[in-house]
Order: sequence, then structure tokens, then C-alpha cells
Amino acid sequence: MENAGSISIIKSGLLDTIRDKGRVGFRHVGIPVNGVMDASAYFIANLLVGNVEKEACIEMTFPSAEIRFNDNLFFGLAGGNFDAHLNNSSIQAGKCYNAQAGDILTFKKQISGNFIYLSVAGGFLINEVLTSKTTNLKSGFGGWQGRKLMKGDLLEVKSASIKPNNRIYLDYAHTRPTQSIIRCMNGPEFHLLSTQQQKTFFDFNFTIDKQSDTMAYRINGDKIFQHQISMASSGVNMGTIQLLPDGNMLALMSDHQTTGGYPRVLQIIQQDIRVLAHYPYQKTFQFEIISLEEAIEVEEKDILNRTNIAKAYLKTIG
Repeated sequence: MENAGSISIIKSGLLDTIRDKGRVGFRHVGIPVNGVMDASAYFIANLLVGNVEKEACIEMTFPSAEIRFNDNLFFGLAGGNFDAHLNNSSIQAGKCYNAQAGDILTFKKQISGNFIYLSVAGGFLINEVLTSKTTNLKSGFGGWQGRKLMKGDLLEVKSASIKPNNRIYLDYAHTRPTQSIIRCMNGPEFHLLSTQQQKTFFDFNFTIDKQSDTMAYRINGDKIFQHQISMASSGVNMGTIQLLPDGNMLALMSDHQTTGGYPRVLQIIQQDIRVLAHYPYQKTFQFEIISLEEAIEVEEKDILNRTNIAKAYLKTIG
């Protein structure tokens, strides 16, 4: 495949990894999906540069890597606001930019959100492992050498099939985590909670603990939710809320294990997983139960929204 150029990591970030939609179809043998934390921002990042939806991006946390473009390349940003700069000029998420050879991309401060996605037109020249380019950090495979990006890494870029539109701005890409309600459905073990615990659950204010990562967000609960429920290890998903014996909880995120032995009391709907992913530490939120029918309606509206955004954008590039 033709090489269109490359980028270099000239300063390491906290946790910047190659990610795509995930390694689907292998959980039955214990291999996690390891997809993205914010599927909507990932979708927009690829759309901005004219890539197919499943193309790999760099998922970045803050502090983020400092990146040099070794060749003229189109790139897009979507997700959080990390005060991005191309050389000395401020740039924003939700747009495509034409970097020139030697340009430096930096991120100055974390203004909002916890993740930002960097896409390049054509995509990164990285081999698939089990149908995906995504990084499995725990097992050390996929992505770039099975690890986070580090100073000195050079990532080659494939030739793009179309020229992106670097004049349009997609507001949908910019994450503003103002929603304080996380919508869920009852989990398989919710009925095992006492009547008092169930009544209290949706009136209580929760916060995300700083001891959280892409495997699970630790949610600070209360002693009222303490339990001694014993159960066999069972299948879990991204967005599953597990209740720990001490009353705290785990919200399983993109690098979650395939099974777990704690009660699965709630399941966050897909559209609110990204809200939680970007949620500020120590800011309070509440859970809200919705029905399966309501969750499907939210999903259908989201799919329609993405489809309309894609159609509108593709018209601008012919």
C-alpha cells in the first residue's frame, strides 16, 4: 500500500493509543473489544478526513503527545477541548487541517472532556491483528507495538482516496459534558438489591473517583449500597455498572474484561457512555432508568443524526 507520509511523536503523552471500533467477535475466548471511549467523536474524526468509519485514530488523553508532521498531511480532531495548537496557531476540534511538513501539533491545557481523537486522511499504515488495529494494552498486542505511543515513534500514513474539506466545522464533534443524568437500563442483578437500596439508588448523587482508567471508572457510592451478594462470573459489556461489596461501583469502559463476578446492577445506554467518559472528576451526577423501548428510540435518533451529518459533509467533498 502506498505511503503518503508519516508523523513522529516528539514528546510522549499520558496515554495515547491507536484505536478503532474494536476487536469484535472474540470475547468468548477472553479477548476484549478494546474499542474507543467516545464512539461519536471517533466517527466524526474519521468523517472529517474522508476515512471509512472503521479506520484507526489516535485516542489521546491529557497531557497529550507532541506530534510532528513529517510530510504534508490532512488531519482532523474531534472530542474534548485540549487547547490544540498547530505551530503557534490555535485550532479547534471539529475541523480538518492541512499540515505542512515540519508542522508541530501540541495541546496546551485541558479545557473540557477527557479524550480527543486525531485522524489522518488515508489512515495509519498499521497491520490488523484479529481483524482490528486497536491496542490491547493489557496483553500487549495490536495498535503500535501493543503499547501506548512514546517519544521517537514514527507512524506511516496511507494515501488518501479523496481530498477532505478543511473549511467545514462539525459542532457535533466538540464534547461539552454538561449532562448530569446518566441514562441506564436495569442490569441482570438489580433485583437482588433490597427495596430500600433500589429506592435510594436514583436519588443519590455519585461522583467519578480519580482512580479510574479506560478499563473502568470507579464511581463513589455510599455505605447504603453495601452488600454480600455472591454470584458466578458472568458476561459484561462497556457501560455495565458493577456494584462492589463496599457500596462503590465500577462503570466498565472500553478496555473492560470479558466477564466479572460483581452484581451487574445497571447498563448505561450507548449514547451516555461517551458522556460518562468525558465527565469531570468529582462533579456529581445521577442515574436515571429508561425502558428498552426508550433506549432503542435514543439509538435510532443518534444513528439518524450521524447519517445526516455524514451525508451533509460528503456533499461538500463531491
